[in-house]
Amino acid sequence: LEFSRALVMLILEKLAADIPCLLYDDTLFCHLVDEVLLFERELYSVHGYLSSFPSCMHILSEESCFQRWLTVEKKFALQKMDSMLSSEAAWVSQYKDISDVDEMKVPDCAETFMTLLLVIT
Repeated sequence: LEFSRALVMLILEKLAADIPCLLYDDTLFCHLVDEVLLFERELYSVHGYLSSFPSCMHILSEESCFQRWLTVEKKFALQKMDSMLSSEAAWVSQYKDISDVDEMKVPDCAETFMTLLLVIT
């Protein structure tokens, strides 16, 4: 646990130095958020890290970083929705040729939208 805590402290220093540069590059910022979330999940679930110890989420929850995170998430979600709805196959069921599927053949865009909601949450 002490090794993990010391590692997190080093990561916090590195994040504090790097985040101002990464805030304006959507791709790098999204990658950073993904990696921090995965690291935090593994740290707590696999290594038994205590919630009373310092956390990398502190950096992501600071006002400027958190607002940027929300903006980027919204931007990418809207882009995905636009491409999903403008697709030629958007309103066609991907199971249209299968006869044993229920009568309410859900269009492809509805399934993609539900997947997008799942990914966002």
